[in-house]
This record gives sequence, structure tokens and C-alpha cells, in this order.
Amino acid sequence: FCIGTDGLKAELQSFGVKVLDAAETAEALVIGLDPEFTYAKLAAAMPCNAKCKIIACNRDRSYPIENNVKLPGCGPIVAAVEDALGREVDFMVGKPNTYMLDLLSQQLGCSNTDITVVGDSYDSDIQMAISYGATSFLISNRQLVDIRATTQVADIREIISHIG
Repeated sequence: FCIGTDGLKAELQSFGVKVLDAAETAEALVIGLDPEFTYAKLAAAMPCNAKCKIIACNRDRSYPIENNVKLPGCGPIVAAVEDALGREVDFMVGKPNTYMLDLLSQQLGCSNTDITVVGDSYDSDIQMAISYGATSFLISNRQLVDIRATTQVADIREIISHIG
């Protein structure tokens, strides 16, 4: 069973995963960003309570769009599902988990020092890079007080001045 966009469901199906319309017989619950998330979708996931593996795409609280506007991310949906089901997710596929960087390194035959992560979230993008030992750039107009092991820039174009 999947809470997420049609694109996420199609991606799961492209890997041979059968996406069910009802959660009663589901073996897993996948949670992704869903701009059309509703109480009805949360209620539909309730049969997944103890019997399903719960897999979340990420816990990002928000994501930026144009004009410095932020929209709610996948994290609030994950939190709602966890609270409703009374348990935490079993596996986090995305940031800050380093799973995708592991796959990238394997596919490209490169090491952690060959990878640079550029992100707008210290808690997910940059923490993933730090955990993996990769170089990172945090894009933020707001000066953060306690950032470590990353370079903060206000604009993506500033990165060029930091790389040789």
C-alpha cells in the first residue's frame, strides 16, 4: 500500500512491486510526499498497523519552492502515519540515510570523497553527506549558528568559487 503521488506508485510498479488500492492485504506501507494527503488516506492505512513493514521516503519537514516559500514535506505525513499506527517506520530510504549514496558509489565505482552533496536542509541533505563522509554545500540565505562539516552558501552559483 502506498501513500504518495502517482509518480511514486509508478516507480514502485516499475520495479515489480504490486501497489494495492486497499491496505488490508498489504505486506508493506510506503510513505512518500503526497500533496493530496487527507484524513481518508490516513484512515486507509490503518490496517497496516502491526503486520506491515513501514518504509518512508524521507522525513523532510518542508521543501522550498519559488520566492523563498516553503511547503510541507514528507516528514509531516510520516509523523501522522506513525502517530495513527502507534509505531515508527521500519526503514527510511531517503535522507539522512546514506542508502542512496551507497548505491551511487557502487554504480559509479567511486568513493565517498568523490561525491559532493548540495542541499537546502542541514537536518537531511547535509547530515546524509556528513554520515557518508562526502563533501557538502548547504544553500541557505539564513545564517545558521551551529553548522559543522559543510560549507554554507546563499546561492548555488557561489559553489563555483569553492571548487577548484
